[in-house]
Amino acid sequence: MQHYPPPSKTQETLIDQLVRDLHYGKFSVHYQPQINTINRELFGIEALCRWDRGQETPINPDVFVALAEDFNFISELDIWVLDQVCHQLTKWQDKGIEIPMTSVNFSPVSLNNLNTHSRILATLNKHQIPTDKITIEITEGKKIHYSDAVISSLNHLNALGIKFSLDDFGIGYSNFKRLTRIPVSQLKLDRSFVLNLPENLYKEISASTLSIGKKLGLSVIAEGVENTEQLEILEDLGCQIYQGYMFSKPLSEADFENWFFNISNRWGR
Repeated sequence: MQHYPPPSKTQETLIDQLVRDLHYGKFSVHYQPQINTINRELFGIEALCRWDRGQETPINPDVFVALAEDFNFISELDIWVLDQVCHQLTKWQDKGIEIPMTSVNFSPVSLNNLNTHSRILATLNKHQIPTDKITIEITEGKKIHYSDAVISSLNHLNALGIKFSLDDFGIGYSNFKRLTRIPVSQLKLDRSFVLNLPENLYKEISASTLSIGKKLGLSVIAEGVENTEQLEILEDLGCQIYQGYMFSKPLSEADFENWFFNISNRWGR
């Protein structure tokens, strides 16, 4: 990464602040558990980027990700997150914390760049992380360019063991076309559908998504589960994997370790 001088007192644009703060360690990664309620096991975790701006108003990740996309800095941010995740996974392995699968968000803008694909493999190799331990979660920001080169490269990554997930399935760009072109193994049921349960429309949408996943042999993770009513409805529809505040908020490294060992003790593992 390019080196930048310390911030001056002159007025900076938000993208200038983002680039500098990434360099000076003001970004961090939090981890939100994903739970399989059938076998009461940790299915995986999702890595979520956070920007620590001190006393300044926090910026929603959706905002700074879109900003990074607009200024062609998103590949650097995505690869930085992956590098942090891989480093963390090696530390947890040394502590006896085994994570079955880790989802890392990548913007379609990043994945449109074939250089990003080679950097993903280089990062995993650098930390000696098996490819089958990582899921690339494709975020909503922009469209993927369905060029033959991009699709071929995604298929190559998949053949090496890396899995792909469609975030917020059913809204925006996460549509059926992606299912036909990208080697997807996982769908994320959008939190907006879960939030509006038990309304019949959202119940039917949830049921359809789960049915598609089952018929195509894909895992489906329900995002944003916050209460027992939502959980029971989704369980009745056949959902098994959940992510949301009912189970855990996104956690720092230390907080996740405490959560992991507490859950392991509770489940007798």
